[in-house]
Amino acid sequence: MQTLEIVRSITGKNGLTIDAGTVREFPEEVAVKLIEAGLGRLVKPDPGESVRWQSPLFGELEAPALEIGEDAFTMRHPLTGEVVTLPNEWLISLEERSSILEYQAHLSREEADRESRREFFGLFRKGGTA
Repeated sequence: MQTLEIVRSITGKNGLTIDAGTVREFPEEVAVKLIEAGLGRLVKPDPGESVRWQSPLFGELEAPALEIGEDAFTMRHPLTGEVVTLPNEWLISLEERSSILEYQAHLSREEADRESRREFFGLFRKGGTA
């Protein structure tokens, strides 16, 4: 599920209307279609959201989960400070990867989200190494 804000009113085949400014969850495939059609946009997560983990070298660490801007999102490596920035369209792929990990690897949602961010960071960082 993706949380979207509707930017232009939509009238469905059943006659129901969703007014502009409405925020609600949609299945992934519907969310993608609405975003591509310019009818909705992803709702930004709370900018204060962060992830905590235990580092064997540095103890407990905390860092922003994602920093989402108007057109792109940023992931920062908590130790090296290395930055990866991708267009917001990639958020759907990041969410899809989390769902796959949650289902196939039997991870909790939080663990799946952390792992998908780690994998994405590894794929798109300079040099392309995980």
